[in-house]
Amino acid sequence: MTIKPLFAALGAAALASQAIAATTTASFPASITVDRSCTVTGGNALDFGTVGTAETDITADTTITVNCSNGTAYTVGLVAASNPGGITGTGNFNVGGTLIPYSLYQDDSQSEAWGNNTAAGTENVKEGTGDGSDQVLTVYGYVANIPDVDGDTYTDTVNITVTY
Repeated sequence: MTIKPLFAALGAAALASQAIAATTTASFPASITVDRSCTVTGGNALDFGTVGTAETDITADTTITVNCSNGTAYTVGLVAASNPGGITGTGNFNVGGTLIPYSLYQDDSQSEAWGNNTAAGTENVKEGTGDGSDQVLTVYGYVANIPDVDGDTYTDTVNITVTY
């Protein structure tokens, strides 16, 4: 066999395989769903310190940290365990049925009460939009006056609700 016929045979075989080959295509969808999310943490206790009876205009503050995913609108409401149906951020420190009323505010001038985020109402909730980082909110507490009560430590719990 000479070289020319060998190349001719190989070339014909290559052309024959190219003539038989075909191509087809398809596609499939790809997606990802990113859930909107929020976390909240309470700060230190809202501690009014040690006071005497008949003292007035006692203030304290603490912080709440909210972290919501970017673009997530949220509201923050507070409700005192001693006043679960209330919508205006009020509560009562309590020892054995003796009460000391207090209020929660969004500002240190006590002009905007801090409401709750429950079915009872969403008045005076704090609104925001998440950006993926911690957003620190200050809670201002106010006790108008200390009634004539026994010396003791009076407590309550404030529950935080973030709706997004």
